[in-house]
Amino acid sequence: MPGVSGFEVLDKLKADPATRDIPVIVWTAKALEKKEYKRLKGKALAILSKATKSRKAAVAKIQDALAQAGLGRDRQEEVRHV
Repeated sequence: MPGVSGFEVLDKLKADPATRDIPVIVWTAKALEKKEYKRLKGKALAILSKATKSRKAAVAKIQDALAQAGLGRDRQEEVRHV
C-alpha cells in the first residue's frame, strides 16, 4: 500500500460509520512492537504473523477469529480439510 500504512487504513475503516463494523484480520510480515500491537488490538479480530510456522495453525487462528465474529463455520470441520 504505497503512501499509507496498515495502521492508517485500519484507523480510517474504524472511523467511518459505513465500514467500522467490518471485521478485520491483520496479517503482517512486520515484527510488531508492543505499542503497535496495542494500537491494533481492539480494532482487529486477530493479528497474525506471516512467520507462523504452520499453515494449519494460521488457518486455525483465522477460523477462531471469524467464529468470534459469527462469520466462521465449525473450526474442527475446516481444520480437517487443511
